[in-house]
Amino acid sequence: RAAYRALAATRQPSPATRSEQTSLTKALLALDQRHRRPGIRVVISDFVEPDGTVERPFPWERALRRLGSRHDVIVVEVLDPRELALPDIGPVVLSDPETGRSREVWTSLPGFREEYAALAAGHRAAVAEAVRAAGASHLVLRTDRDWVRDLTRFVRLRSKARPRRRVAR
Repeated sequence: RAAYRALAATRQPSPATRSEQTSLTKALLALDQRHRRPGIRVVISDFVEPDGTVERPFPWERALRRLGSRHDVIVVEVLDPRELALPDIGPVVLSDPETGRSREVWTSLPGFREEYAALAAGHRAAVAEAVRAAGASHLVLRTDRDWVRDLTRFVRLRSKARPRRRVAR
């Protein structure tokens, strides 16, 4: 029975309910409400909006600022470099795993690839600015790099940049 319950818990929800379950805004608000005492909060996301929003303001910005006003927030952005530029491979069907929607695009058109790359770069810059505006630390982990090395470097730089608090005795 326990094995069946564990299997049932790991089943993927239907595409219609996924967007509701993956709302970053709701997750940030819940994190802020459940854990009131100041501390370190780590937010991990790819920051790709289900509705395709690529410009500010993002739906989650206000909730991140609120979380950052009370806590020391570290934002970890998981980035797949294959999402930054499209290869020239002709027609491709792209499917959104959250909504289940599909769309055919023609990647051989240079203007389309350039526009996509510009939008992707602009989105990354807007996410970085939104994170900075919230007062959070920002770590970008790329799927084509050694994430342990990047995380170690981030922790070292962060510990040097922040003054240590002295405890009164």
